[in-house]
Amino acid sequence: MYFFVLPAGSDDFYRFLWDGRLLLLGENPFLELPVTLRAVDHLKTDDFLASLYPGLNSTHYFSVYPPLMQGFFLLAALAGSVNGGVLILRSLVLVFDLFLFFWCRRRGKWSVLAAFWLCPLWIYEGVGNLHLEVFAATFLLLALHSPREGSRIAALAAAVQSKLWPILLLPLFLFRRPRWKLWILAFVLQIPLVFWMGGGGWPYPFLAGLSLYSEHFLFNPGPLQILRSLFDLPRAVLAGVAGILVLSFTFFTALWGKAPPDRKAGNIYFFYIFLSFCIHPWYILPLIVLQPLRPAVLAWTYLIFLSYSGYRTVPATVPDVILFMEFGLLTIFLFLERLGGRTRIR
Repeated sequence: MYFFVLPAGSDDFYRFLWDGRLLLLGENPFLELPVTLRAVDHLKTDDFLASLYPGLNSTHYFSVYPPLMQGFFLLAALAGSVNGGVLILRSLVLVFDLFLFFWCRRRGKWSVLAAFWLCPLWIYEGVGNLHLEVFAATFLLLALHSPREGSRIAALAAAVQSKLWPILLLPLFLFRRPRWKLWILAFVLQIPLVFWMGGGGWPYPFLAGLSLYSEHFLFNPGPLQILRSLFDLPRAVLAGVAGILVLSFTFFTALWGKAPPDRKAGNIYFFYIFLSFCIHPWYILPLIVLQPLRPAVLAWTYLIFLSYSGYRTVPATVPDVILFMEFGLLTIFLFLERLGGRTRIR
């Protein structure tokens, strides 16, 4: 149903193809804003870029997509058209979904298999709207379960190069008696990519894009927004407190948690997302494969559909009544979950 049509619920794919086309033209997609590049002589005459620009939702934002995804965007841009590029990206998502299917079946992880193949949110936001969490979640699952440390490091690096949030889970790996030489080597190998993102220096434009997102974007916010509204607290203060809480919880879970790796990672990511000011529906896709049978996760994959009402307005804003419904019901599930102790993953 979704395979041969353009995404209906997201226009991010225009930026994916824009970045990929810039790479094909020998440009660094991290260094300049689209609105600036549009005026460059040898780029403003490019028909493919001209067809992409009207669809961009981020003409004044620097690219925030890590290098591995830029490679995928380059492959998609080889098609030379929007429809062809979307077809290539969707084919890549399908390849990852099939890989995840056979990987789960081989290891008897039937709950994960059923969760992402039957979950409407995974189908709509992953296959339908081409969000990159599908790639990051797959690489992360491989990193958590690989028997060899070299494979774990490579998979974790790929997850971080897909979306940056998996770096939050680094303590889960470093507190497992790591082979430090391999980790140091992996870190050194990332340095050229970092400098490429900065055009030979520190990647300030990339960091500026992330800063803009973290400081100004607001959509479907969690409990911290309620505190902000009730007590007129600065967002920066609450974000700082949230960061301290998330880091503390991460280290506590890594050091003293006794749960399986999936559940540890899922608990950390759930806590991180729950305290965020911007929670788009596709942000919870990783939870589907990390904690497929957790009641709160199952509930949120359906409650999150309430937030789609916020996309009807400009700027996108979820009504307060919807926020109270979504997070109120989710909090009830969390309470019942703790009361019954039913967070085990099979």
